Amino acid sequence: MEEDFLKLREIIHKEKNFFLTTHLNPDLDGVSAIVAFCWYLRSLGKDFCACIERLPRNAKFLPGREFLTEEGNCPELKGEEVVLVFDANTPSRIPDKIFKATKKAKYFVVIDHHYLEEGKEVFPRQELSIIAPEVASTTLLLLKYFKTIGFEITPEVATNLMAGLYFDTGGFKFENANKCEVFKCAEELCLAGAKPSLIAREIFENIPFDEVIALKKVISRTKFVCKDVVTSYLTAEDFKELSSKNIEYLSNFLRSIEGVNVSALVKEVEPGFIAVSLRSRAPVEVLEFAQSWGGGGHKYASGFKVQSKSLEDFLLELENRLRSYYCAK
Repeated sequence: MEEDFLKLREIIHKEKNFFLTTHLNPDLDGVSAIVAFCWYLRSLGKDFCACIERLPRNAKFLPGREFLTEEGNCPELKGEEVVLVFDANTPSRIPDKIFKATKKAKYFVVIDHHYLEEGKEVFPRQELSIIAPEVASTTLLLLKYFKTIGFEITPEVATNLMAGLYFDTGGFKFENANKCEVFKCAEELCLAGAKPSLIAREIFENIPFDEVIALKKVISRTKFVCKDVVTSYLTAEDFKELSSKNIEYLSNFLRSIEGVNVSALVKEVEPGFIAVSLRSRAPVEVLEFAQSWGGGGHKYASGFKVQSKSLEDFLLELENRLRSYYCAK
C-alpha cells in the first residue's frame, strides 16, 4: 500500500486540477473523505472542484463543507482535470450527471475500502486504484496516506477523518472496529483536534421527525423470515415524505433486534426501482448474498439494487431467497 500512496503523492504534486466525487446517495464516510482531501489540496495550492449528489443531513457540521458542490451545479470537465473517486470503485456507483460531467477527464484515481464488485466495469483511463477492504473506512485509508507522506493533520482534517471513521464503524460498534488500529487512529485524531462527542451528537442525535415516522413504519412491517432473519420495507409513498434519503441507520436498527443475525431493509426509492440494505452479525456474512443480486459492499454490511414492477412480488422473491440461503443452513 505504501507504494500506491507514494504514487498518489506523485500524481497530486504533478497535476494542477482535480475533480473529487463519491457514490450515489452519499454518506458521511465518502463526503468526509472528500472534504479532508480538499483541505489537503488547498494546502498545496491546487485547483479543485468537489461535486456530490447532495449534502447529507448529518454532514452539515463538517468544517470545509463549503468546498462541496451539489450535482446540479457541477461544471463539465475540460480535459485537464484528474478525477478522484472516494468510497466507490465502479462507474455504476456514481450519479449519472456527475459521471457524464467527467467524460473529458484526464484520468481517474480510485480510493476506496469496499470489495470490488465482480463483473462491474472500471473507470476509463484509471491510472491508480487504492482499494483496501480490510480498512474500516475510506477516511481511515486517507489518514494512512497522510501519515505516510508526512502531511500535518489539522483540526479541520481530523474532524472530517473522525466523522467518517465514526460513521462507518457505527460509533465503533460494528465488526470493522474490532482492531486496535481503529482506536489508535481515533486517538491520533483526537490529539489532532477532533471532538468525538460533538461528532457523535451531530451524526446520531439530530434525527428529523419524518425519519422517526419512517422508523415506526419499518418496525410495524418487520417480518421474521425465520428465527434469526428479518425483513422490512418502505414504499415509494413513504420516500416521498422523507426529507433525506440517508436512512441506512434504519437497517442497522433491524440488525440490533435480539436474536437477529441477518436483516434486509427494502426501500422502494421510486416506483419500479428498489434498493436493499443488508446487515448481519459476525460470523454470518451478507456480501456473497448481495453479490448474487449484482450488488456488493462489506462482509457484514452490503446492498444491491433491482428494478421490479411490483414491490409485493419482489418481497416474496427476496424472502424465499433469504430462506434458502440462510434459514436452511
